[in-house]
Parts: sequence; structure tokens; C-alpha cells
Amino acid sequence: MSDKNVYEWNPYGTNEGLPLGSQVAGKDIREDIFRLGLPIDKAYDRWLQHKGVQSALKGTHNSARKEFTDEIKRTIEWMKHKPPLQYESSNSREDLEKFDVMNLSLSVPFGNEKVIQILEKICPNDYETFPIKLHTSTGVSDKYYLINIAHVIHDAVDKNISKYKLWFDKSEGDENSIRFIDRLLFKENCMGDKLLGRIHEDLGRPMINKKVMDVFYENNIKGISYDPLEDNINGRFTDNYMPDGVTLKY
Repeated sequence: MSDKNVYEWNPYGTNEGLPLGSQVAGKDIREDIFRLGLPIDKAYDRWLQHKGVQSALKGTHNSARKEFTDEIKRTIEWMKHKPPLQYESSNSREDLEKFDVMNLSLSVPFGNEKVIQILEKICPNDYETFPIKLHTSTGVSDKYYLINIAHVIHDAVDKNISKYKLWFDKSEGDENSIRFIDRLLFKENCMGDKLLGRIHEDLGRPMINKKVMDVFYENNIKGISYDPLEDNINGRFTDNYMPDGVTLKY
């Protein structure tokens, strides 16, 4: 009926909930290759065949902004050797490096060496890492990595009791079909033997198993929310609960 063992990779950001930084303008690549839940080589092959990417490269895209086309070309170039990705933040290096998990994107995880060592020990086949250079107000930090989650979790959402809205051009069960979630309940043991993944119907949401979160907590990993993903979603909408404010309406 519910799976409280699924957590969201939910790092702290600004007071408004926004990322603490972003890619450096003019050196940015398309982050959507990291949102497909695939190893990067497979993600890239699929991304490259996307109609929008092909249209931009051919100059036939209806909204082929030069910036968009340049990002695509930089992504293609980056894939050849995968040099450190360039990010920036207006915060100081000293303040940022207090955190083990960094919020630089709303749906792509970042972590330092301490985080990577934990993942390598307990789920080495669930992710890939790529180094970044984080330009801050007081210098460049080389302590963080972009984490590419390499699995998609299918049929995780209990569609009978969850409430959500679909994109107008998508059907129930399609990849990335969910536009907005009002109430989220997972099927029990929905992640199976995977400890990191992305929801098939909502690839922008990284999933992390409680086994990982427990190790994070034991090792005092700083900068991430320790709440189940269901609670993060449902707690935002008080009408999802019975009058006691605790029991969900099913």
C-alpha cells in the first residue's frame, strides 16, 4: 500500500528551494542526458536521436535558439573526453564545502568524495560519477561530482491511490507522463534490488533506497533531507490527510 523505504535525493538549496548554483554560461551542456536513468553512453545514444536535438543540429527546429544549438554541440564535444563540467555559485567555497551533498540542479544529484565512497561500497552498479569544477566567490572547488543514476524503476507508483496529472500528449504509464503529483504512494518494495533509480513516469525525480539513507545518516552526510519521498510530496498538500493531519486519505 505504501513504501516508506523510498527517499528522494533532496539536497538543501536556497531559502526559496532553488539550487545553490548552476552551470557556467557558455560552458554548459544539456543536463537532460543525466535524467534518463541510463549509463551515460546509452543515455547519449538515445538523447542524440531525440527529434529536438536532430532538428536543432539540422537547423530545422522551430525554436532553434543559438544558445540551445550551442549547448547541444558542447554536449557532443563533452562526450568525447568528458572533462570536468563547469558550475558556478555566488556562495563562498568555504560555505559550500560544509555540505557533502550539493544542490546545483533540481533533478541531477551532486556529492563529494565522502558520498561517492559510500555509494561505491553499497551500490557500485547503480550510478556513474563525473567531476565538476565549482567556481565560487572565493575560488574553485574540485571536491564535487555529478552523479548519473543508471537505472529506471518501472511500475513503482501505486496508480490506484496516488493522484497526479498527466502531460496532455502522454498516456498512462508512458515515460515522463506525469506532469504534477498531488498524492504519491509507492508499491511495496518497488525498487527491488536497486538502491538508486528514477521513476519511469517522472524521470526528474531521483529515488534513493532507505539502505543508502541509513548509511548516509550513520556517516553524518550533510546537506540532504532525510524524509521519505512520499512524505516530501504529500506533506505539501494538507488535503491529502484525514483531520488528524497524520493519516493519509486513501
